[in-house]
Order: sequence, then structure tokens, then C-alpha cells
Amino acid sequence: MKNFTLFKIPLFLLSFTALVYFSGVLFPFIFSKVFFIRFLIFIFCFFSLLLLFFPKEIQKLINRAKIYFKNPIFISLLVFIFLMGIGVIFAPSSFKAFWGDLERGEGFSSWVFYFIFLIALVLLFSKRDWTIFFILNLFSFIILFSDQIYFFINKKNTLWGSLFLIKMGTKNASFTGNTTFLSAYYLFAIFSVLMILVLEKKLISKLNSFLKVLIYFVSFLLIIFAVSGIFISHTMGAILGLSLGIFSVLIYLIFKKDVPKNLKIISFIIIFLGILFLIFFLLTFHSSFWKKIPGVDEIVSLKWESTPIQTRLNNYRIIKKAVNPLWVGVLRSLFGWGQEHFLYVFQKFYEPRFLQSDTSWYDRAHNKLLDVLVCQGILGLLVYLSVWFFAIRSILKDKNFRRGAALLFFAVSYFCQNLFAFDTVVTYIPFFAFLALCIQNKNKEEITEEKLEKKEFLILSKIIIILFFLFSFIVFYFTFISFYQMSNFVSLIKDEDINNISQRLDNITKPYTFAQIDIRSNLLSQLIKLKKSQNTVSIDPLIKKLTLLLEESTKKENWNAKYYALIATSYDNLNDILSAEKYWEKAVERSPSRQEFLYSLGVNYYKQNKKEKSLEIAQRLINSDNKITQNKIFYAILVSLNEKEKAFDNVMNVLISVFDEPKKVNFLGDELNAARNIFNFYLTLYYNQKNSDMFLKTLENQKIFEEKYEKTFNLNPSNSLRIQEMIDAFSKYGWSVIQLEQ
Repeated sequence: MKNFTLFKIPLFLLSFTALVYFSGVLFPFIFSKVFFIRFLIFIFCFFSLLLLFFPKEIQKLINRAKIYFKNPIFISLLVFIFLMGIGVIFAPSSFKAFWGDLERGEGFSSWVFYFIFLIALVLLFSKRDWTIFFILNLFSFIILFSDQIYFFINKKNTLWGSLFLIKMGTKNASFTGNTTFLSAYYLFAIFSVLMILVLEKKLISKLNSFLKVLIYFVSFLLIIFAVSGIFISHTMGAILGLSLGIFSVLIYLIFKKDVPKNLKIISFIIIFLGILFLIFFLLTFHSSFWKKIPGVDEIVSLKWESTPIQTRLNNYRIIKKAVNPLWVGVLRSLFGWGQEHFLYVFQKFYEPRFLQSDTSWYDRAHNKLLDVLVCQGILGLLVYLSVWFFAIRSILKDKNFRRGAALLFFAVSYFCQNLFAFDTVVTYIPFFAFLALCIQNKNKEEITEEKLEKKEFLILSKIIIILFFLFSFIVFYFTFISFYQMSNFVSLIKDEDINNISQRLDNITKPYTFAQIDIRSNLLSQLIKLKKSQNTVSIDPLIKKLTLLLEESTKKENWNAKYYALIATSYDNLNDILSAEKYWEKAVERSPSRQEFLYSLGVNYYKQNKKEKSLEIAQRLINSDNKITQNKIFYAILVSLNEKEKAFDNVMNVLISVFDEPKKVNFLGDELNAARNIFNFYLTLYYNQKNSDMFLKTLENQKIFEEKYEKTFNLNPSNSLRIQEMIDAFSKYGWSVIQLEQ
């Protein structure tokens, strides 16, 4: 039991989290790592049971806890997790808030895992253990960076992906799956290099000159690699975080006592040169030179109307409503909507104009502070900020300026990059390791050797046993079984064997875990696509069964409108219009302003001859925002279907008005074809009626529509000229020259 070596092994192995990837599950870049983290912490908890037989060792840990757990960082973090737990109770979907989802791997349960990890580091890690931990993280960094560079040079699959025949995407993000996650990890790699130099300063000083130079050269090289990787990742948040982290360290060195004078002077000179460079950069901002530098090219190419800026502005508009007590009530403002509920808020307060800039559904605000504000409320945000406040305060009070500079670099750089991103399963281990180091870094107090009474030891033993069994149940049942279900699902879906899927359906859908809603929705989507591609109804019984299973999931997890829309789509495919109506209404209830849901509900009403309801939906679409391309076209379709000739002038005016504000015209999918189909609908109608005047009027309106479309997008006027030829021919020869596809 000496030095708790056995306990530390799983903690050391967590250094390789960023490298974990298994393609046989959904969201392999995320869930593979979640599984890895939970497995190793489970192993740690299993080893911890041995402490029940070593009361003296427990006494040592309790004495350490009495010192470290009084740290305001620890207390603030504990309060934050407690508030997160309260948020679970009040969340629209407590199941979702507690377990999270596969795509992000968060939820309250994950924070419990990370908190156990932090406690383990604080109580067990010595200076040498931290050195080992940072060195192991640098091994992970070297593998990630070599992978990234290979992709950057070859523009093909990544190095390790090629070696192991793994398809790891088209971006140079290696095993992380996202360049934002990768660049955030690189900040920790820089921090790891700095901390090794700080922790082992005495050891390095005893080495001969050659080894000293070699160590400092390798360290410098690793930092250069990490900085290069951040720029190659084209991640503006990480670049800004890196810059501000360096700037904060230089300011710190200038004003910190006990820093050598020559170091202060060097820091001042670097800041001065940095300011000159910044001025030069701003003056030459539009130069083509900057567009050739990876990372910088993203910054100089950024415009106000660009998607990254507009989507964040859209998120800010949503957040203003989501935390406003006048909109959502005081309780919701204070405690938030619950962990993993940003998507719920996004769809609830979605505005039609958002579709002009992006069609995506956002489950994060891409700003950690705003994520916390929405999910944990005002109280949660204040407590979260207090964690950072006490961490930075402890750093500034550190008597060792080298250690303080290293810690300050990571604190500022990571915090700032998170203003443009969010914590992920790739960065949680580094983040909690940083907090553990800050807690340990507090001025040491003398640890007393107190003895526990037998009664106290017995109570403590029982608590540990109970917590272990609860924890092991959570890990095994929800994580291990979810892993098993997903691996079966992925292998089944590749074969597209309907009989095999039917026979093994229970293996992937029972028992119910937090993976089920993703498994069932993915499988249902695949089956609907398969039915369309094979043009067969033989799959209908299986589709029906999956639809009922997904309905069961929505009763447990009622947070996502897209699942209700998928169920409605499935019923549409099964020609069950009444059931489809029920679920389109539920989708609209969750996301009242989402255009495609409203449109689909309007079409459903039309199919049932509910003309008034269908027209109400059409009016609702145009009233919500009459400047949005999709709203106008969806409105025109519904009105033309229900009113036909009666709505001709209205429909034509709406279609042509699509181009009244050219800058706002945005065709994201099949809207253009849908608009053309409306013209074809009227042409067919009047052709069958042999109504020459209205047929000609439709052609003239279609010509105006095509002319405006071509002018807006600077296109060759081929379509408008073709329609003009048709008008001329019809005016001269009549119906004999018209051939329409019926």
C-alpha cells in the first residue's frame, strides 16, 4: 500500500484519453473516450475497496482531505456540482440531465466521474506523480501532432488511421475528431512541458551541460510543435487563448515580486514588440500575405455576415430569452434548464430568421460561460466563475513565480478559448487535473496524525461499500451495456440484412440505457432510407416496431423535437396520417417556430382535408417572419394546395417577393425546386382546364421569378430565356406547342 502505487495506475492511464478511438460505436470519437474514462475510474474505485483493510492508510488520506478540501476551489466546485444536481430535478428531461447523451458524453453522472478523478489526484499525487502524468500526456500529444502533420502534408487519411485502417474523418483532428478539441488539448501540452520544467528544476540543475541543453531544446521544440498545431487547426478561439495566455504571463512576470530583473526587462520588450506587431497586423489586415498563414487566414477572412459570427449571435438571442425571468420564471433563471439542455432551449426559442445563416441545431452555445448560464442558471454561473476566481487568486499568490507563470498560462489560455468553444471529453481530464494541481498548490499546512475511533471507521467503511456498489452499478449497467448495444447496432447496420436486424433487435434495444434514443432513432432513419431505396413495403413491420420503440424513448426523454419529427415521418411512410399528425404537433410544440415542422404539419392537415388548420399553419409561417425564403415558399405551397385558383395572385406575389431583398435570399435545400413546382402545379392546372389567359399569366410570373433568381445570383439567363420562348410560341400557336408531363 506504500505510496498508493496500485491506485495511481488507472489515473496515469487517463493521460491517454485523447488517443482512445473505437469505430464500433456511435459517436466513436466521444463515446470511446467516455467508456475509457469511466472504466478506469471504476477500476480506481475497485482498488479503493482495499482501503477498508488498511485503517492507517485511510487515516492518512483523511488528514490530507482535512487540509485540501477546505480550499475554496474545492468548495466552489462541490457547490457547482450540487447545483447541477438540483438542475437535474427541475430539468425538462431529468433522465437526459443526469445521463447526458452519446454525442457529448456529459450529464451530471459524468461530472461525478470527473470529480472522483479530481479527489484522487488531490489526495494521492506527489510531485513525482505529476511529472509522470505530464510526461504521459506529452506522449499522447506527440502521437496526435504526428497524425495532424501527416494529414496536413498528404491531405489524406491520418497517419495512425492509415496504419490501422481507421477512417477518422476528413479534418486534421486525429483521434479527437474535431480540430477545436485538438487545439484545446495542445494548450494543455504546452502547460505540461512548462510544469515538467518547474517540477523537476532541481533535478535538471544537477545534470551536466549537454543534458540540460538537450532537455531545454526538446521542451522548446515541443512547445513550437504545439503552437504550430494550434495554427494548423485553424481554431480562432485557441489562437486567441494562446495569445492572451502568453500576454498574461508576461504581465505577471513584470509585476510579480522576486522575478529576476533581466526577466522583467525581457518580458517588457516582448510585450512592446507584440504591440508593434499587433499594430502592423491591423494596418495590413486585408493583405493577401496573411491569408497564406494557417490559422491567421481564418481570422482575416472573418466577416460580420459569416456563419460563425451569425450563429453565435443567434445563440445569444436565444439565451437572452432562456434566462430572462419574465420569459421563463425566477426558478428557471436561477437554476437553469439542466445539464445537456441547451438544445432544448435552442429549439424552444428558435427564430425563423436563423435559417438565413445556418440550418444546424446547436446543443452548445459555443461559449462555456453561456452554456453554464443556460444549463445551471445564474447561480451556477456565479459559482463556476468563483472556481476560476479562486484558482487564479491561488496562482497569483504562489511564491514560486515559475510555477505561477505555468499555471497562469493554462488558466488564461483555456478559459479564453472556452469563450469560443466548450469543455469536451478530450479536455475534461486536463481541466480537472489543472484544478487538482491548483488545490494542491495552496500553501501547505501541517498534516496531523489523528486516529479514528472504531465506530467512526465502521461507519466510514459502510459508506465506502455502499458508494462503491452504487457506482459499479451505474458504470456496468449504463456504460458497459450501452457499449455492448452500440457495438451490436453498428455491426448490424453495416450488413443491411433486415431478417438479421429483426432477429437481433432485442439485443440492441433492451434493456433501456442512455444510448437507446440514439440507437433507435438511427436505426429507424436507416430503415426509412432503405425502404425508399428498395421501393418495398416488406420493411414496414420492422419500421412500425422501431417507431413504437422510439415513442417509448420520447416518454423518458422528451427534450428533442427532432425525435418527434422522425416518428411523424415514419408514420407518414406507413400511411398512418392520424398518428403522424399527433407527432408533428408534438414536434411543433417543442419547437414552435421551426419552419420544416410547421410545413410538414400543414401538409398533414391538407392530406386529411383539414383546410382551415392547414391554412392557419400557412398564415403562421408567413406571420412569424415574412422575409425568410423558406417561410414564403412553404406558405405558397400550402396556400396553393388548399386554395388552388383562388390564391393564384397571392401565391405569385409571394413567390416573386422572395427576391425583394436579394441579400436575404438563401436557398438551403430544395426550396428552389419547390418554388418551381408551384409554377408547374398551376401550369398543369390551367393546361387541364385549357385556360389560356391564366396559363400565359403563370408563364409570365415564372419568367419574372427566374429573371430575379438569375440576377440575384449572377447566373446565365438560360431559364428565363427558355420560358420567354415558350411564351412566344404559346402566344403564336396556342396549345399545340405545349407538352406538359402529367
